[in-house]
Amino acid sequence: MKGEIITYKNVSNSLYYIIRFLRLIVTIVSINSKLVQDELHELLTKLSLTPFSEWEELGYILENDDLRKIAFYFMDYGAATSLILTNRVKVGSLIVHRYLKRLKTDGIIEKATRITGLSGARPIVWKVPDANIDLINDAISLHRKLSSPRYCMSEEMAQLILEEYILPQQKEEISSREYQVLLKERGIKPSLVPDLTMFGMRYLKTQGIRVSWS
Repeated sequence: MKGEIITYKNVSNSLYYIIRFLRLIVTIVSINSKLVQDELHELLTKLSLTPFSEWEELGYILENDDLRKIAFYFMDYGAATSLILTNRVKVGSLIVHRYLKRLKTDGIIEKATRITGLSGARPIVWKVPDANIDLINDAISLHRKLSSPRYCMSEEMAQLILEEYILPQQKEEISSREYQVLLKERGIKPSLVPDLTMFGMRYLKTQGIRVSWS
């Protein structure tokens, strides 16, 4: 998972190892991180001791664009719900549910818990076999945020401002006051501006934009 060394002691599924290995290769090529290289070495050691006879299923996962994206999301973040995958991977909910069942059958993911305190059915949090409680809690927190229409609206507006204003002007920093002006120019009601500013500025920070509160 991103920024974390995971352990493989209790994982016996070789297909999980292989997909994790392939995802690490992609990551190491892009960032050449010593941290990732150490994790890759540990994984290779495990793989050398594990016979692998599931090439057909691996090929299916890698050749299917939506399924591969979902599998790689789990490799990056360790846990997710169907709502998170629909939002972050941009795959339809019916497809997400179908591929979650497949990944579960393959032993790549397993049920972690259900989220309580929400109206309607209690969503399942899925995790990779060795995901820790912090990654599961991160998924629960993100699911709760994505269940809020106001939070989703804030992300959409932040992405719009990023694409239409920040990137074209090659800005590296934005203030909360400037952000509020941009929201009002885009027709956002004054009552929504404070919440959308708070969530939106946090989103921009994850995209590498420096934010200042003024």
